[in-house]
Amino acid sequence: MTKKLTALAIAVVGLFALPATGQASDTFGSLLKNGPANGPSPCVDGVPGPCTLVGYINPNDAGDPVTRPAPYDGVVVKVRIRSAAAEPVTFRFATIGAPQADVANAQIAADGPTVTLQGTGEIEEYAARVAVKQGVHVALDAPSASMVYNQGGDKFTYLYAPPLVKGDSPRASQGEPTGQLLVQAVIERDADRALKVWYKDEEIDAMYNSLFRELLTYMMEDPRNIGLCTHLLFGAKNIERIGDHATNIAETVYYLVHGSAITDQRPKGDTTSSTPVALKRSAG
Repeated sequence: MTKKLTALAIAVVGLFALPATGQASDTFGSLLKNGPANGPSPCVDGVPGPCTLVGYINPNDAGDPVTRPAPYDGVVVKVRIRSAAAEPVTFRFATIGAPQADVANAQIAADGPTVTLQGTGEIEEYAARVAVKQGVHVALDAPSASMVYNQGGDKFTYLYAPPLVKGDSPRASQGEPTGQLLVQAVIERDADRALKVWYKDEEIDAMYNSLFRELLTYMMEDPRNIGLCTHLLFGAKNIERIGDHATNIAETVYYLVHGSAITDQRPKGDTTSSTPVALKRSAG
């Protein structure tokens, strides 16, 4: 009995243990402070056609060279770029190992939108919806490196020709690394996780139902159990109500992020209000 009550409490606490969603967005990749300049074209000397550029180093506000990968698991909702060429590109996200002697192994983790850039050198912004894992870096498939800021032979971006293929094993970079890849991603925590909380309400209700019936049985079998079991029932009901509040919060989070309410019928499994109780009648 106490094990079931403890399990119910742990299950409700687990709802709140999921990462917060719907909060302010973050960015990773370039800060886009500089305009494109001195990027190689083609990407890799002697190799025609497009290549994949993977940004490994992106200077911070102080100008210090640091890595700026995705800060957490989430969804990229916007991508931004500065480029000097009006050309088609595909935004991508990659894992990349620590460079060794100007060579870094990279692998595509997720693909974003394909767009045709205006190529004015100013910041361009495009909508996206890409689930990414913490630690991935911005990447780009492009015909040239016209979206690179290269100053003093910076070795911040690694080049792969032909382009990296999603699903392939990590591949070594080719040619000389180039400057800062002027690509930025806007990331939010995954609001769809709120749905997982919302759907768990039925599971919490089922646990409460089971505990309710067990306590009811103890009280019917021996009236001396009524006092203790009543207190346990009140405690269990309060815990179950905390779970209801958690699902209410999940609904609100989903609405804040998506701008629309969850359309499914809310799953409910609490049947205790209509549980029949067999009463023993004395003879006479």
